[in-house]
Amino acid sequence: MSSNGAIAWTNGKRRLRDLVSWGHNPREINETESKRLIESLDEFGQIQTIAVGPGGEIYDGHQRRYVWAASAKYGPDYEVDVRV
Repeated sequence: MSSNGAIAWTNGKRRLRDLVSWGHNPREINETESKRLIESLDEFGQIQTIAVGPGGEIYDGHQRRYVWAASAKYGPDYEVDVRV
């Protein structure tokens, strides 16, 4: 936290395998949406960063992490932009 009590975010890079999914994430993704995420990364690159805590726990970006890490093209060693 910063001196005024607000969270101080920093930018970084992490391998998908190092990001920790929250086990109670209620969202699910279907095959069509998964394909769209891959196509979007192919066409535009990573537009939105994945928000993670200091220990790598995902706050926002579970579906992107899951789909990209499972894909043959990117996989678990692919590095993504994160906000920590």
